[in-house]
Amino acid sequence: MLDKFRKLIQGWLGKTLVTLLLLPFALFGVSSIFQVNPNKKPVVEVNGVEIDERELRRAVEISKQNMIARIGEQASSIVTNEMVQPAALENLISQELVRQFAEDNKLNVSMDAIHKMIVEMEVFQVDGKFSQSHFEELLRRNGLRPETFPQKMRDEFLQRQLNNGYHSTGFSTASEIKNLKSLYNQSRSFSYVELQSDAIFNQIEVSEEQIQSYYDKNREAFRTQEQLVVDYLEINKSQFKGGLSVTDDELEQRYREKLQEIEESQERSASHILIEISDSRGKAEAKKLVDELYTKIENGGDLALLAAEFSDDKGSAAKGGSLGFAGRGVYVDEFEETLFTLGEGDVSEPILTEFGYHIIKLEGIQPQAESLASMKSQLIEEIKDAKADLPYQDALEELKNLAYESSDLAEPAAYLGSEIQTSTKITRNMPADGTLLSDPAVAEAAFSEEVLNGGNNSDVIELSDGRALVLRLNKYFPSKVKAVAEVKLEIKAKLTQSLSKEKIKSLAGEILASLKDGASKDAVAKQHELEWLEVENIKRDESSVSPNIISEIFKQAKPVETKPYASTFALPSGNQVVSILVQVSSDTTPDGELSQSEATSASAADLQFNRFLENQKGALEFQSFQAWLKDEAKIERL
Repeated sequence: MLDKFRKLIQGWLGKTLVTLLLLPFALFGVSSIFQVNPNKKPVVEVNGVEIDERELRRAVEISKQNMIARIGEQASSIVTNEMVQPAALENLISQELVRQFAEDNKLNVSMDAIHKMIVEMEVFQVDGKFSQSHFEELLRRNGLRPETFPQKMRDEFLQRQLNNGYHSTGFSTASEIKNLKSLYNQSRSFSYVELQSDAIFNQIEVSEEQIQSYYDKNREAFRTQEQLVVDYLEINKSQFKGGLSVTDDELEQRYREKLQEIEESQERSASHILIEISDSRGKAEAKKLVDELYTKIENGGDLALLAAEFSDDKGSAAKGGSLGFAGRGVYVDEFEETLFTLGEGDVSEPILTEFGYHIIKLEGIQPQAESLASMKSQLIEEIKDAKADLPYQDALEELKNLAYESSDLAEPAAYLGSEIQTSTKITRNMPADGTLLSDPAVAEAAFSEEVLNGGNNSDVIELSDGRALVLRLNKYFPSKVKAVAEVKLEIKAKLTQSLSKEKIKSLAGEILASLKDGASKDAVAKQHELEWLEVENIKRDESSVSPNIISEIFKQAKPVETKPYASTFALPSGNQVVSILVQVSSDTTPDGELSQSEATSASAADLQFNRFLENQKGALEFQSFQAWLKDEAKIERL
């Protein structure tokens, strides 16, 4: 079970969670994805649990960026918050309902397991080892808090666990598999021409009246966000480490503590032989057999070979008795106590647990304890950090008092002996440059009522890594609608693109009308100076033609008798395609007996189709389950 869980979190789930929580930031930057709302106004209540505006804005931004990633950068001007917000809100509601159901029905994963998974994620490692500072820095740069990240991981795991249960229980019939194979292996022959909107881009003329009309109808689209610049002071625990010394006794004591910490978190790789006590084998007979096996091992016998032959734990017996690495709390008490007293390579005498008699061998330990010399610089830094904590906290308290009592930052700056720094422009959804000011709490404080309208210093904002700051408004830039002159070129480009697409669509309609009126494709090509591309017997998964075109072609109705089927459709780029579907051919299974290789290949294909259908059905069942949860839930939209 432990091995299965470890593979799960290191495999699909680990990749899924990293992608889900960090990929949008890597692709588009934290500024594009986080909106900070100091009021955290709830937008919906799901069975008493509130979902606030900040969560919704985050979900909207992720949805937008995912759509842009799929469609292309050209979609960035088309995909709006209003377009994706309804679906994003429904998805948040579904996620919360699934989370509640998972908890109500005792689906669980311990926080220890989540912490272990985080430690094993490569994205949080430096030189192959987990780095706490790198972990915190990466999360902070991406607007996430280290203290809440594990809980987010746990919630996502519970939802995925339930989702996976539905996906893994779908089933399909032989006739369904046969029909799916027939559709999948179908081939189609067609002609097509792609009409490029960019080809006529320079032919489009946009008048001043059109620009003004577009501006008048879409003024709010050109409204800037409110911005501000802040002055701020930073206090860092590292400032209090200068001049601190570490004695040899302190170093030795910290090393002993570190060894204890390592030992408590260590995992041990064990192999064992299990001899069960059952109705067919009494306790005395089981004890006799396990003693015989132990004697063989003492005389040079190989535990792995003996486990494969005699062990009643068939799962580990197939691996030479190996149970893999595990920490404390995994095995029953008697097994764990014995395992953790063994030296590496040692074999225990037979012990009795509720499962029967065991012979245990310790194969390895991870992580290994390092020497004092190799850890010296790290330990010195940890001791200094601990010593600096008290003066840092004292200074932090004094800074809080001064920030509250002072009418500006001059007195706090004098106390710290620091210069007042000034930020770049900050908006509610775009923190200032630099890792310090990129923390969402900074923008939250900057736009708070006390700072923005009260003219006061902010409260001291405590960040991770022993850093804190206090800020004050320097300059405020209110939201405004840009003048038409400022956005004229932008509007002209939008209108030119839109009009070129409309003209191409109209041309495609004319060509289709000519074909349906009986004109030959050659005559149409000559009239419009086009060149038809011919495609013969192409299947769904081929790459010689654009996947978007293939997808549309395979949606079209089968030609009636020998009459080709003509149609038009748009591509994501805005280009138009005129197509003529000539023939649809179904895959036929050869008569007679199949060769062994053909039979093996056919069987593998059937298995793939079966899995596909099962996953599809599982997905539909999970959607139905989510719909049922919504029907049963108390959802109040605020």
